[in-house]
This record gives sequence, structure tokens and C-alpha cells, in this order.
Amino acid sequence: MEQGFYGLQQRTNIVHYIVYISVILPMMFTTACTVQAKLLTTCCSVRYCETMLYVLTMKVNNLHRLPKEAAREEVRDIIYVHQRTLDCIALLVTALRPAEMDVKFVNIAILFFVLTIETFGQCYVGTRVSNQADELTKAVYACGWQDADHEIQQNLLMILHRTQLPISIQAGKFCFVNMECFQKMVNTSYSFYIVLKDAF
Repeated sequence: MEQGFYGLQQRTNIVHYIVYISVILPMMFTTACTVQAKLLTTCCSVRYCETMLYVLTMKVNNLHRLPKEAAREEVRDIIYVHQRTLDCIALLVTALRPAEMDVKFVNIAILFFVLTIETFGQCYVGTRVSNQADELTKAVYACGWQDADHEIQQNLLMILHRTQLPISIQAGKFCFVNMECFQKMVNTSYSFYIVLKDAF
């Protein structure tokens, strides 16, 4: 698109260059805004899941302070909210599966920068939601369930069973999105860059 934009000679004609810039800059800006809006939506959704896991952790930590009947009701609420949070995370995983949109018309430097920021954002919030899920698991283990009555122990066992599966955001069906994955990607990209730079 940059090489031949509707037959304009933007490299040699100033009027053609002005027309080209007046069209291409808004397109680049719109593309960057679209990608960042997608990132913001994803980050807000993952932060919501992280917050719900944090709230569940706080509820489990305060469970031993409640009377037995209130504790039973609280555990039922914890189970319900935990399942809704897991459903929300599953929807996020489904939403992040599609491949990135085709951005051939964007300058490669801008593309690389924007996608790196997007990947970093998703990896960052993915790590946070995984860490918060681990905190919930630890809180359930340490909540003093041994001294609770049988019904509460059974309900907490259900939560423990659910927490055995790793909670994380996935890209596609093969890669967990976290900071470790982002670091490996950056290291690999830099290695490729060095090899290509030396070769050409």
C-alpha cells in the first residue's frame, strides 16, 4: 500500500505526498487506537477476574470468624462466585483465541511496537490473575477448614478440587500468557534480529 497508493507518486510529487499523508496517518492512528482499545478491554476483563479471585480469597480468610450458619451461607456464595469467575476466565480464553487482525498496511515498526505493548499487557494481567488464583488456593488451604463442620469442609473441598486446574489466560490452545512467556518471546525475537542483522 505504501509503495503504490492508488497510482500516486508520493515519493516524487509533493501534492501526491500530501494526499497520501492525509489518508495514511488517520488510518495508522485508527489502527493503533483499535489495537489499544482491544488491549484495554482485555486488561479490564482480566483485572475484573483477578479482583473477584481476590475477593474470594478475602472471604475464605474471614470464614473462620463467622458463626456456623453464616459460614455455610458464605461458602455457598463463595462457590457460586468462584464458578462465575471461572466461567468468565473461560470466556476470555475463547475471546483471545482468534489470530491477530491483518495489519499489512501498517508500517512494520509501528506494528512491532503496538503488538509488543499488547502482548506485554496481556502477559502482565495473565500473570496477575494466575498469582491471585494461587493466593485463593493458599487461602482455602490455610482457612482452618479442619475445625469447621462437615458441610463447610465438603464445600471447601469442592473449591480445592476446582483450584487443582491451572487458572491462566491462554493464547490459542497452546500457550499460557504470562510474563515468563513474554520474556522468552522478547529474547527469541532479539536473537532472530541479531542473526538477521549479521546476515544482511
